[in-house]
This record gives sequence, C-alpha cells and structure tokens, in this order.
Amino acid sequence: MFVALSALVVVSMICGTIVIFLPDPQRRVQPTVPPTVPTATPLEATPSPSPVVATLTPTLAVAPSPLPRPTS
Repeated sequence: MFVALSALVVVSMICGTIVIFLPDPQRRVQPTVPPTVPTATPLEATPSPSPVVATLTPTLAVAPSPLPRPTS
C-alpha cells in the first residue's frame, strides 16, 4: 500500500512539473490594439483640506462588579 501511494505521489509530482513548464496558449496571443504611449498631463493645483482637530472627552472608569459571596 505504501509503495502504491508513493508511486502515485511521484507520478503526480512529475505531471505537475511538466504542466508548469508547458507554454501557456493564452500567452502566445498578440494584442490586437497597439500599446499607447502615456502622455504627460498637466497637474492642477487643488487646495488641500485643513487638518481636523479632534478633542478627547474624558471617559469615566467602570467600577468592577462585586464578587459573589459564598453561601453557607
């Protein structure tokens, strides 16, 4: 049983290696539209937003709940 499973693992590794190195048929297709050359576009000056100042409000500490007392 161990030999059969080991042989299957070896065969699957060999097949996986072959599939990886085969050329992908989709990569052979040439693009129909020629690539466009990017052109420089002028940048417009936009005003940056003013920084927002956040004020922290103090939070009250929550008192721990009392421990239950043992009943006798």
